[in-house]
Amino acid sequence: MQATRPASRGALLAACLLLRTRVGGAREVADKKMFVQGIRPRYMFNRMVKYSAKTLDRTFGALADPTRRRILAQLASGDRCVTDLARPYDMSLPAISKHLRVLEKAGLLRRRRLGRVHEMKLRAEPLREASQWVEEYRKFWEGSLDRLAAYLEKTKENTKKKERSKL
Repeated sequence: MQATRPASRGALLAACLLLRTRVGGAREVADKKMFVQGIRPRYMFNRMVKYSAKTLDRTFGALADPTRRRILAQLASGDRCVTDLARPYDMSLPAISKHLRVLEKAGLLRRRRLGRVHEMKLRAEPLREASQWVEEYRKFWEGSLDRLAAYLEKTKENTKKKERSKL
């Protein structure tokens, strides 16, 4: 029977990379490399991970343009065809179609083709996701501002007490 000798760091790193391909996850590989090197991993938790960055980027990118926001407002009242959506704007039909494609790629509307007519329908799911994302940050900032207000009140009371004691 052969005696086993301890594996070298290179062999352990290779094993970690093999694990990465089988198990998956860059975090797992980084943790294993740090373990091999004797470094304790530190974790940074991000509560916003549940939201897809790509979806949020596309949603906010689509909402950045006032024309696209007005198109969404029109669609909020019901399904419309492209020509009806284009009528209030001083733009060509191809220009409106570009705006609609941006909204479509963001998942904010769905196109249904009925012969030669393209009917657009509003999809609220990406807006709901963006709203939830903003809500998470609103809660964070409200909590931070409440703590700041409490701190300022406390320091204001302390300065008043100090002024009274000097008189």
